Amino acid sequence: MVTCTHIYTTHVQETCLKEEKCVICQNSISHEDTVVVLGEKGSKSVNKASKSRQDNVVTSAGQKLHQNCRKSYTNPKYIALANKIRKSDVYPVRTSEFQCKIEDICRQREDEWALEVRGRLAFVQDLHAADALYHQTCSVNFRTLKQTPLAFSPPAKKAKTQAGRKSSLSERSQSICQIGLRLFVNDAKT
Repeated sequence: MVTCTHIYTTHVQETCLKEEKCVICQNSISHEDTVVVLGEKGSKSVNKASKSRQDNVVTSAGQKLHQNCRKSYTNPKYIALANKIRKSDVYPVRTSEFQCKIEDICRQREDEWALEVRGRLAFVQDLHAADALYHQTCSVNFRTLKQTPLAFSPPAKKAKTQAGRKSSLSERSQSICQIGLRLFVNDAKT
């Protein structure tokens, strides 16, 4: 005899097992997400990108991924950027004063980067104990109130341009006035 709780438990376990995650971002794949099902060629390109990035992402044909994750993960520009970041000078936080100094600079900067750093610091009581790492170039730029180094900045998105001729209202007005003036002068001559 099967009890209702046994049926419910089995259903819940099956649902949990069916939940799929994107191998790249590790987030669950929901029905609202734009998803791609990898074919043999797609799987090979993701595995090749993983090897280039020195990651341990392994995919197989039939696996589902977020479309944007796959695009950015296999994009040669993002791969080069990831490798550039990996090769940069990274140092561990060695003192508790480091965190205090960074918090003071955050209050001094009052910009978007400071807000991002402050948000990260809010989750860690002691950076040294958490084995936190920092990039030397980022540290220097942050402390000297400069912007994020280009190597660590996300690529700028291209502004979408509308098709057609660009003209401002003032240019149109001037053109119409010039045409009107020519017509007036031509009428006066005749």
